[in-house]
Amino acid sequence: MKRPKPNLFVVGAMKCGTTSVYNMLHRTSGVIMCRVKEPNHFCTDLYACPDFGAWGIPPWICDEGDYLSLYREGEARWLGEASPNYLYSTVAATRIRDFNAEARIVILLRSPIERAWSEYLMQLRMGKVAISFTEIVREDFKRVKAGTRMIHSRYISGGMYAQQVERYLQQFPARQVFIEVVDRPHVGFHNLRTGLSSFLGVEVAPLEHANPGGVPTLPRLNHLLFKAGIKNFISDTFPDSVRSVVKTLYYRSPGARVMAESDREFLSHVFRDEVTSLSAMLDVDLSFWQSDHETKTV
Repeated sequence: MKRPKPNLFVVGAMKCGTTSVYNMLHRTSGVIMCRVKEPNHFCTDLYACPDFGAWGIPPWICDEGDYLSLYREGEARWLGEASPNYLYSTVAATRIRDFNAEARIVILLRSPIERAWSEYLMQLRMGKVAISFTEIVREDFKRVKAGTRMIHSRYISGGMYAQQVERYLQQFPARQVFIEVVDRPHVGFHNLRTGLSSFLGVEVAPLEHANPGGVPTLPRLNHLLFKAGIKNFISDTFPDSVRSVVKTLYYRSPGARVMAESDREFLSHVFRDEVTSLSAMLDVDLSFWQSDHETKTV
């Protein structure tokens, strides 16, 4: 008996709530989510990026048989996965359409400025970067200008939403694409849950509390420990009780770091035309992404 094809794809954007939505859907009756959250099966263009395979994260399930085997058997209306790289990819929308033209697409968006800052804090926490946000966004801006794409450093290119969203709207009817701006003023994940439930025709499970991340007290030491594999060794070897104590000493609240106003203004200028284009495409007022210059934390 032929197995049903996955028909629900949470495609991003990165650092816009895809993990939360994956967890909500994973606990939803009538939905079977992929055992690997980010199989990255359809973004084959990114396999050629210079940093493809760096650190072995995330997994890349290239073979279709291997990909389909990640779904447990059972009766469900929706078989889904959540790979944020699919929004960034230039080919994933077409490949998903060719794979299953009836698929539903979920796109989550937030301020590209805050998205970039959140990506930086994540990379800093993991030990993948040690330089300042000021340096790294300007390096990435130069890469974008040169036409070079990276997987693990997309502070600028990851926020170019208009062209990314347009690819999906070109490949799928609007009724099959759910787009939510998750940081709209006075709107939280309750609204997202309600919208998803209506879109999928199932009662989506509520969001469970997620532990907030931290940032390392000594970023350069954190980077060296990551490159040497010591962080992974500790994570794989030490019990939870020991790792909990280490984290308390090693990390501090992300609120201890704030984005410089000069960086916010730089990114606001970089993304201005992109935000205008997306606003017109979606017929949604996104001016709050540009007008809010308060110093924020993630």
